[in-house]
Amino acid sequence: MQKLEIEVNSVAQIETSRFGTLTYNEEDLLFFPRGIPGFSTLLHWVVSGEEENPVKWLQSVDDSQVALPITAPHLVFPDYNAVITKDELEELENPATEHLIILVVLTIPPEKAWDMTANLRAPIVINTVNRRGKQILLNEEDYPIRFYCFSEEKRAFFAETAARNRAAEAEGEGISASPASAGSEGNGS
Repeated sequence: MQKLEIEVNSVAQIETSRFGTLTYNEEDLLFFPRGIPGFSTLLHWVVSGEEENPVKWLQSVDDSQVALPITAPHLVFPDYNAVITKDELEELENPATEHLIILVVLTIPPEKAWDMTANLRAPIVINTVNRRGKQILLNEEDYPIRFYCFSEEKRAFFAETAARNRAAEAEGEGISASPASAGSEGNGS
């Protein structure tokens, strides 16, 4: 007679400052053996965010106050091609390329989301098999730490729209325009 094995998915919750109660499955945990630069003691993280939104959040499970906005690098820099050496992947147990996910950390200024930048120089690399992650500082000088996610033209449009909205709100008109009307492609658009 065969032994019946039942896999139980362990569900956990964390009370976060940004999202309230965040529920996740234990198998969704990402482990960063050395943490992330600036957060070296925070080893356990989960990805949170709406499926259709290209911006996700890397939420620390060790400190509920810490969450980093992240996205796929090709969404802001279509020709992104980070060169990551085998030595740099050793800590992730040298996964095959098809088992790697590369993400970049975003900086989103309060009240000026249109000035959002992506850190292309230090991508976060995740082994999808063992869920281990690492932020890697690339040797490639071509990739900046602060790459604008929107072109100068789009940033100017968003800033003008925000200024008009503030002025209208101050006058009690409440006019608003959707920044989506200008598109959401990377800097080169």
